[in-house]
Amino acid sequence: MKAKFVLVLAITVMAFAGPGSDLAVTVPEGQSEATDAIGSPQGIVPSQGPTDFTYTVEWAFDCNNNYCVGITPVQDTLIWVSSGGHASTSEPNWIFIFDAASHALLDSFQEYTTTAWGYRDMCYDPTEDAVYAGYESNKFDKINATTHAKIATYTVTGSPTPSVVRALGFDGDSLYSGNFATSPICEFSKTGTNSHQVAPIPPYAVYGLAVDLSAGKAYATTADYSYKIIEYSYPGWTVLDSAHIPEIKIFGGCEMWRNDTFLLILGQCTRDSVFCFRLVAGAAKDVGVDAIVAPASGMNQGAVAPQAQIRNFGSSAQSNIPVYCRIDSAGTVVYDHNLTYP
Repeated sequence: MKAKFVLVLAITVMAFAGPGSDLAVTVPEGQSEATDAIGSPQGIVPSQGPTDFTYTVEWAFDCNNNYCVGITPVQDTLIWVSSGGHASTSEPNWIFIFDAASHALLDSFQEYTTTAWGYRDMCYDPTEDAVYAGYESNKFDKINATTHAKIATYTVTGSPTPSVVRALGFDGDSLYSGNFATSPICEFSKTGTNSHQVAPIPPYAVYGLAVDLSAGKAYATTADYSYKIIEYSYPGWTVLDSAHIPEIKIFGGCEMWRNDTFLLILGQCTRDSVFCFRLVAGAAKDVGVDAIVAPASGMNQGAVAPQAQIRNFGSSAQSNIPVYCRIDSAGTVVYDHNLTYP
């Protein structure tokens, strides 16, 4: 448990003992042709601090391309990345195949779709050695992971359907998809039949889905400049958390890897990159500072009534939480106080 905190300019403390909700993010409507994302990069959301989504960044590598969107591990040793270069240039849409260990580009082949952004998110079925890749008009392709030949094209049928098979996850039996924040999370068969809702419209514009069977969770990456990962329960599909990830500009797909130990994420950075997150189980006792509420930024001379907020990030309820506040001026402590909450 985090027992002691030194807060700069923090006197009045607001706190709550149960898991808290993240700040809502409002973004402009409309799809960006430059990133295939919703909204505008103006008004980036600041880091919300620790959340229930706990991770370390294991490694990252540059895809050497600026139009990548989908990602999936394949055959345990390979990483496929889809590139929608046709959206902004005359280039075809490509699948790039990287070595998971060395990150070297091993191979590439043209996608079987000519739509502007081509394949969005992807996922791998080891029992059939096949990759599923979604795109417009409720369609997704099934591709042989060894020969790279297209096996079949399927159309998602049922009610509702995602319209664009954008985010795409796989649990070993069924596929799951979402389309920004415009449609619910849907489950359907590997041939696209029996689409039905398993979760309401997401709170953020989802672009990738990954099912973590070992932890009983699912994750959705976003593409709305919130740079968030939505954490769901699985198979219940209840939102558990929405963590802002400060390390990367999340715009693209995601997928679990290596027996659900790692989460691979596509980030649209200066050069699009693959990030490998090692997921860490959260602690039962974990209370910390969630935000400095006031002042929002710097302050002038005179009286001030600042506020900070603490939050229970752990899995068990907490009480009698010690909170320490210290204010210094040019290295000289001018205020030092503590209290116990509640």
